Amino acid sequence: RREHEAAAAELAAVREARGRVEGRLEVAGERDLFERLEDARGRRQAALSAAASVERRAGAAARLYAAMAAAREEARNAYSEPLRRCLGELGAGVFGPGFAVELDGELAVARRTAGGLTLPVERLSAGAREQLALLARVACAVLVTRTTKRGGGVPLLVDDALGHSDAERLRSLGEVLSLAGERCQVIILTCFPERYRFLRAPAVVRLGRSTAAETEHQGAGDE
Repeated sequence: RREHEAAAAELAAVREARGRVEGRLEVAGERDLFERLEDARGRRQAALSAAASVERRAGAAARLYAAMAAAREEARNAYSEPLRRCLGELGAGVFGPGFAVELDGELAVARRTAGGLTLPVERLSAGAREQLALLARVACAVLVTRTTKRGGGVPLLVDDALGHSDAERLRSLGEVLSLAGERCQVIILTCFPERYRFLRAPAVVRLGRSTAAETEHQGAGDE
């Protein structure tokens, strides 16, 4: 009887302690912990699967980006060096011996060397920038003509350029445009034909107010 009574008292004490713990858990909102744990484990596994999928896609995108960046750099280098050399050849007659250019990532002229002085393009005069822009276009047209089969290529269209160039530069640029005209078609639109008086044997078309155009064939050139 004593053992039974002791066991009953111990059971009552345990039940009371359990009741107090359950009460605290209920007050704290911690009921159904096992179900919530299982739900959390399921959501964690789903998040891990989603993260692994994102990491795989990110890895594939990174490899694709690296491959495309390498291909772009290779293509840029393939264009950059020939363009730089062609610009140097054409510009030597305009800016003198020692002329050279540096190209940026977009194949635009970033720096110019002339007379032993190297300057960024933005520090050059308006005339020098204009002349470099024309030389770059001529170089592109010449290079396209060289790489196109059956002597094709693209025409070079110049619209009222060289407004900031002096007579000496106009003479040298006229020679450059004449040389370009031997390799591709050069079409010049201008209201100031005297700027292009140094072209060799151009075909001139004068547009007046009448609907008919007066054409003067001063030579057999393609300009």
